[in-house]
Amino acid sequence: EKIIPKNQGEVVFLGDFNALLSKTDSSVKSLDNDQRLITYKKLQEHICLPWRLSDIAAELKEAHFTHFDLKSKTSSRIDFIFSNKVDDYKTCKVIKSISDHFMLTVSKTESIVRDRSYWKLNEA
Repeated sequence: EKIIPKNQGEVVFLGDFNALLSKTDSSVKSLDNDQRLITYKKLQEHICLPWRLSDIAAELKEAHFTHFDLKSKTSSRIDFIFSNKVDDYKTCKVIKSISDHFMLTVSKTESIVRDRSYWKLNEA
């Protein structure tokens, strides 16, 4: 597995991975053999490490539960946004939605640099 160079452009990988970063990402306290912990380790090994991806919410210390099960009254953080340019982000928030998952939103710190020259109609 080849690791991408640090000067590579931005890579963003996101979704509902049904994986837990740690036992603190669930309201259930007995997770010793939880498959979601194993899934996260595989995700780290096969995707995050080779692509130099980090969990934006964890890096910004804004990790919140993203999945809520009304039947069992439990909650967990199983939705993630990974990037190889985590320093470019300033916030990661959850927004209540109509499903059992909250949406994750991120905002970037970098500003858009625009060309300061004037646009001119080509007279040819």
